Amino acid sequence: MADVFVKADGNDTTGDGSVGTPYRTIKKALEVATSDGDRVFVYSNAAGDGAFDEGTISAHYTLVGPALGAGGVAVQVFAVTDFNAGSPADSHLVSAAADRAVVDASGGIFNITLGGTADIKLYGLHLQAGNDIIFPFDGNWVIEEGLLELAGTAPGDRIHLTIDLNPNVTWLSTDIKFGGTGQGIDVADRNTLFRWQGGAIDSAGSAPANLLRPGGPGGGVLTIEGVDLTHVGTGNLVDNGLSSIGDETYVIRFVHCDVAAGVSLVDGDLGANAIVTLEQCNTNAGVRRQRNSRSGVTALDTGTFRSGGWVDKWNAADTPASYSMTPVAGCSRVLPLRSFPIHVPITTTGSAVTLTVHAIHDYTSLTKRDAWISVRALTTAAESQSELVEDRTYLDTTALASSTETWTEAITETKIKLTATFTPQIAGSHEVVVNLAQFETAKSFFFCPLVEVS
Repeated sequence: MADVFVKADGNDTTGDGSVGTPYRTIKKALEVATSDGDRVFVYSNAAGDGAFDEGTISAHYTLVGPALGAGGVAVQVFAVTDFNAGSPADSHLVSAAADRAVVDASGGIFNITLGGTADIKLYGLHLQAGNDIIFPFDGNWVIEEGLLELAGTAPGDRIHLTIDLNPNVTWLSTDIKFGGTGQGIDVADRNTLFRWQGGAIDSAGSAPANLLRPGGPGGGVLTIEGVDLTHVGTGNLVDNGLSSIGDETYVIRFVHCDVAAGVSLVDGDLGANAIVTLEQCNTNAGVRRQRNSRSGVTALDTGTFRSGGWVDKWNAADTPASYSMTPVAGCSRVLPLRSFPIHVPITTTGSAVTLTVHAIHDYTSLTKRDAWISVRALTTAAESQSELVEDRTYLDTTALASSTETWTEAITETKIKLTATFTPQIAGSHEVVVNLAQFETAKSFFFCPLVEVS
């Protein structure tokens, strides 16, 4: 394993990639970093010596990683705000958009192609292409804390997730920016696996009329999770290419995303072998990870939380948090507001277990018919079967059990716990859902999604 260093005042000819004599370009560093575990550190600090720029690009640009060898090769490229005296383990990863290391191929309307077949991770890079950004070949590409920008305005310009073979592409906390309304993300060929988790469509760019354009042989599985898609506006999340892809199967899931109220899921027909779902998404811009239903909204809340409870490691960087449940006036026991499913691993079999969810509220009164948890429990030996377990009856007016947990909150609260007891017969993941079937004006209800098993 070797560490290679890149800086704007480095030199690809006289440099050796060390801290003292770094290379000038990321492209040069990837010619050297070809062994499993190699790391490239790119100095980029807007408040210091300046954000990194790859330099003048006068042709179509291919950022080539190493070839996949026996046992695999994994190479990582990190944009950092310092080299910390040659100790890369302590270098500071860029966290501000202004510090992203820029690869700008927009001046001559050039492509940026991510080549190679190995496992490559790019952290903190801003890839700016004049027309297309292309993820080709058989490899695993991870883009984290990045920005992918199409700077040209041509409607045919695309971010291509694949041109050939079997790519596995992951974007983590990564934004994309379009230069024209006719641009989007193409999924062209061959068994694509794509996951986009966190990030946004940059509202400073154009709003795409069609965000995803699947098609071509091989199909794919695409998951877009926790992404702010509100800039699509009243456009389409998926275009109508699905209706003409023949026997190829596409599964496309939008989960916990922000979407505009007037957005369309698919433009036209789905096609016989396509599955497209919009799951637990929010139509109120700026509020992450919500579920809309006819009964109300469940939303992340970092201002109210249980001491020693759940922390949000995804959206809020290990911040203690809970979820608020805000029902609408039409909420009822027939149509309660239901939370997202919480998956709880249980290893005990053959003896009773109790699952407990702690909550607080300032309602006038809540009973077991107003708030409860439902558990999909593995209570039979048949792996394909589960039982819905609830510790209450439909008209149960028994008071909810009180809780002594400590909360940080902004309401005068009543602390409660919601429980369900059953005897699992198979070890595995059990699904817990919190239900609220009572509406009261200007009242609050919060639950901690860290489920206790006893």
